Amino acid sequence: MKIKTQKKDYQISGATSKTFSVDTNDTMVIKLLRDKMYKNKIGAVAREISSNSRDANREAGRNDSPIVITISSENNLLSEETNSISFQDNGVGISPERMDNIFLKYGGSTKRDSDEFTGGFGIGAKTPFAYTDNFFISTIVEEKGKRLEYLYQAIITSDGKNEVSRMIELGSNETTSQTGTKITVPLKSEEDRKQFEKEVVFCTNFWSVKPIIKGFEYHNHIVGKNFSYENEDCIIFSDSEGEDNKLFNSDTKYVALIDEIPYAINHESVEDELGVKLPRDRRSNKWVLKFKTGEITVSGSREDIEYVKGNLNNIYDKYSKVLLEGRELVKEYHNKAESYLEACSMAEYLRTVSLNYYSSRNISEGLKGMSLQYIIFLGEIVATTEMEAFPDFGNEETVGQFHFETFTLDNYEMDNNNRMVKNRGYGITNASSNIWGKDMYELDLPKAVTSRNAQLKQQHSDNGYVLIRKLDYAQYKNIKYGNQNASLIQFNNSKERDEKLLNLIGLKLNKYSEVERLTNSKKRSQNKTEIVKVNVRILNKNRWEMKWESASINYDKKGEVFLNATQDINTNTPNHNITSFCYYEKDKLSDFKIDRYSGSNVVNGIPSQIDAIRQILLANGIQTIGISSSKVGYFKNVPTIKKALNNLMSKDKDKLIENCIQSAIIKSMGVHNSSIINELNAKDKIKSSLVRLSDKYKNVIALSNRNLSVKTMLNIFNGKVNSNFLKSINIELEESFTNDIKVANKCLNENPILKMILDVSSATGYGGYRLDKSTDEFKNIVSSYTDTCKVK
Repeated sequence: MKIKTQKKDYQISGATSKTFSVDTNDTMVIKLLRDKMYKNKIGAVAREISSNSRDANREAGRNDSPIVITISSENNLLSEETNSISFQDNGVGISPERMDNIFLKYGGSTKRDSDEFTGGFGIGAKTPFAYTDNFFISTIVEEKGKRLEYLYQAIITSDGKNEVSRMIELGSNETTSQTGTKITVPLKSEEDRKQFEKEVVFCTNFWSVKPIIKGFEYHNHIVGKNFSYENEDCIIFSDSEGEDNKLFNSDTKYVALIDEIPYAINHESVEDELGVKLPRDRRSNKWVLKFKTGEITVSGSREDIEYVKGNLNNIYDKYSKVLLEGRELVKEYHNKAESYLEACSMAEYLRTVSLNYYSSRNISEGLKGMSLQYIIFLGEIVATTEMEAFPDFGNEETVGQFHFETFTLDNYEMDNNNRMVKNRGYGITNASSNIWGKDMYELDLPKAVTSRNAQLKQQHSDNGYVLIRKLDYAQYKNIKYGNQNASLIQFNNSKERDEKLLNLIGLKLNKYSEVERLTNSKKRSQNKTEIVKVNVRILNKNRWEMKWESASINYDKKGEVFLNATQDINTNTPNHNITSFCYYEKDKLSDFKIDRYSGSNVVNGIPSQIDAIRQILLANGIQTIGISSSKVGYFKNVPTIKKALNNLMSKDKDKLIENCIQSAIIKSMGVHNSSIINELNAKDKIKSSLVRLSDKYKNVIALSNRNLSVKTMLNIFNGKVNSNFLKSINIELEESFTNDIKVANKCLNENPILKMILDVSSATGYGGYRLDKSTDEFKNIVSSYTDTCKVK
């Protein structure tokens, strides 16, 4: 990185000049440079060494070659109990002549004449000394046609008075391996390991050529899949992967990406210095503004950008450019509409995300080939710039909702009892409502006719239909003004406006009077020869109680298939998205009932383990219906409840079910409380097991915030899983988890005071209390225990 300086020439007359210098004999200066200048020492090591490794590849012309970052205990220079982190490049290596200058001499750098490299201050290679007193360098260089590997140990020692940095050559040998350098830093603790992983992910996550990560247990690359939008100037992404996996804190909205290394921007500094406003909202979307090396200068420690006017102007200029590009993309989005209805729907869709109203209920997928993440980015532009989200289509103003004054729209849908009923639910006139895809009939008769309604029910049982009644002047007055006077001119104007709106929407109205009547003979003939109704039971929560509800599904005897059964079951199962179903058999349908006097709403005739399985299936979109033994023949192509579970388990590649079960076991033991575990004074192996269990729990809880299925299953288990349940669902927990549980159990059994603390710390809600660890009484109790697993 080129170092920017400003030089001025002055005429010196009759004066003696002297130059500034650094007293290299003063070890305090060296200590300040290697130690005191970093706020985040682990972050400095991760950033500087990984950047140096990447620069080494660039210097060798291997820009597309990834560096390798590994955490491992397999190093013959370290004890077996000690983990280390290593950074491996494929550069030209470091010759013995350059070694001291790079690692021992502060200020020496070969990168100041080019903006192709990240470094330039001459201190980055020494950052391991900010964390530890020794680290190792293994480097392979090519000299006179041979490749030689040199091994060094860099250490901080004492000469009796002051600390001294030394480079010890441990040996060399000839090799045929690729040239390059490997920096290995011993790790002091499991907590440091976790922090190193997090910092490595943070500083490398935006690299175009990401490093190869090996041996990481707690963190991996977490952001790339969530990019909403990226171009040469910026990245917009959602930083909402849970507290442990967030790259930035919630106060950060804007980020400067300098040579692909992120720096959080203090927006208040930009606003105060330039007198501008950088909009912010509560959403987790981050704006990552891209800069080349040298466009934005950084502090001496390279932990932050320099808040000087030139930098701030560059930041605001880049931000303004992104806004301008975003506004053009919003226009391009709206221009994709091919009809007035589609234009209104797309505008409503974008307004929804721009106001952060979207949820799994009203926006769950992309539109017209655009991903959901991309549309959310457009909504971000609209919200940030207060841009008009409802442009005209042709010469007509687009709206999010249609308001008819001289028409009534009655939306007919199938209810839980297989009846076609009128449903004027919330949002019926939204531009994005599903009613605009239904067949519409103008009610041109004085009233609806039962036999015609029966025909419409049969024809539209899968989708429903809409009846539109056009009001006359008298009805208009009564409905709109509540028996008050309304002029005929107002009515005619409203009618003209409504007719125009229907035409713009492009609706074709069928005549209700032309609908063929469905006679009883036709219905009996069809039902008798082909279609039969199969009565079933579906267990649902009704207010505060569970209730078996009656339902029926249609079976085609000729084709031996159910007709629209999943849709009918879905209608009978509110608050769930049912994608398939299975069955559980009893002698009679009346056997499916609830014992309301048990105090726990137990399902009669169904063992509790089976009921838990039913809830697992339901959480994953599979409803279990109750059937009588006499109807089993209809269900030969439908899985039983246990077969459905086996199918689900075989497809559960992400092990969501097993993770939820493990989380429940961890919670039941009380070892999910990381704040208590961090206070343990225990052997590393014991503490590692407890930390892994705590992290497993936290990761599953974080996942539950993004995955409704996981959240539902956690509520089902609620910390209550026993061996009988595991046996009933035929699942074996992974060996590593089982071993950690054994370690945790042994620790809790040998240290009852720890179990008491964990139990108390988990108590919340009514009657909950906390143990005050600052009292003398508590300290006296703890001090009486000398077990290997005790509390500090």
